[in-house]
Amino acid sequence: MGQLSNYILQKAREADICEPWAEQISETDNVDSLLAMYVQGIDFCLEKNFPSNEDLVRLGGHKLKAYGIYVDAVIDCPVQDFIVLLGDCSGKIYKSGFSATEIFIKHRSTSAIHVSENAFVMIDCFDDTTVDLVASGNGKVAINVYGNANVTHQALDNSIVKIIHKNKTTY
Repeated sequence: MGQLSNYILQKAREADICEPWAEQISETDNVDSLLAMYVQGIDFCLEKNFPSNEDLVRLGGHKLKAYGIYVDAVIDCPVQDFIVLLGDCSGKIYKSGFSATEIFIKHRSTSAIHVSENAFVMIDCFDDTTVDLVASGNGKVAINVYGNANVTHQALDNSIVKIIHKNKTTY
């Protein structure tokens, strides 16, 4: 793991990571810890495109899905409550019941999202992404729109959809 963590640390420093996080990367000796850091530092990672999609796939491989991270994939109803779509992902996401979910959509990914019952979903979409949202029941959705992201939505029943255009490209 040493060589990979050294490579990731070098790339993190090029992306201007803060020193406490750089130190944490240098002390990390496994892929799971690095992926957990990715999830915890998602704002930095998305803003800086760090690590690159290629490095992320090389780093995480088959473990990415367990963390809710998808790169250039076709997805169909992922079960995670933390979902990141990168590159050219496409697919469907359904959330229902009393769940709470965070979804991040970046690059050129497209998604059809259905939120129903009492689910709460927070979505951040960036770049040239497309989100087609249907909320129903008592579902609640907040969408932060960055860059050229395109969002269409329907709010049915007692659902609430709040769309916030940030008027900037990233956080």
